[in-house]
Amino acid sequence: MEMYAIQVKGHFLRIELRIEYPLLERNLYMRKKQWIILVIALAAIVAASAGLKGYQKKQDQKAAQQEEDEKVYALQFTSDDVTGISYEYSGETLEFTKTDDTWSCNADPTVQIDADKMKTMLSSLGSMTADSTVENPEDVSEYGIDQPTQQVTLNFSDGSEKTLTFGTENEIVGGTYVQVSGDDNVYLVGSSYVNTTLNKGVDDLKVDDTDDTTSSSSETDTSSDTSATTE
Repeated sequence: MEMYAIQVKGHFLRIELRIEYPLLERNLYMRKKQWIILVIALAAIVAASAGLKGYQKKQDQKAAQQEEDEKVYALQFTSDDVTGISYEYSGETLEFTKTDDTWSCNADPTVQIDADKMKTMLSSLGSMTADSTVENPEDVSEYGIDQPTQQVTLNFSDGSEKTLTFGTENEIVGGTYVQVSGDDNVYLVGSSYVNTTLNKGVDDLKVDDTDDTTSSSSETDTSSDTSATTE
């Protein structure tokens, strides 16, 4: 409603007019309704997207768990539980022992062995998955176990010991056969355990010379700073 005042010969005349805008109000109402619908639709899309991501995450976790459950391990252990390891390398047997978290080479205790490198090796061996399993074979010589290409002995903190005997490679599907002491089965595992993980000499496992140089340089700088401060 709109009001108007008109002066007529000194008197004011008040006039009230009622003007309706049905078309404008209808347009405003429709726009408001469209915005509400748009907001609801957007909220529904966001909720659906979040729900889909949550569902996909659960499916991925389920698939990963199923894959883990289906894995067959020829050997499993925690690297921190190992206190000693020996294996063949270039025709000789290498032996390493851990004392108070420090690794040393039995043949040359003066060599500084890199604990991280040892941990990498042991972690690989400690999660040895099998591609296939030959259950309780009558003749292990068929898999080269009687004439091993590599033999590893692991000592653990609880006093137990495990021996891994690697046999021949499967030339058809790839992989190398291995038998673990205390287990009658023979497993086909990746050849990388022999060709890469265990193909390391003392020089491969010792602390890098660059680390020694950096350490010595740091100690020298510290000594210099201390001397300068004293002076």
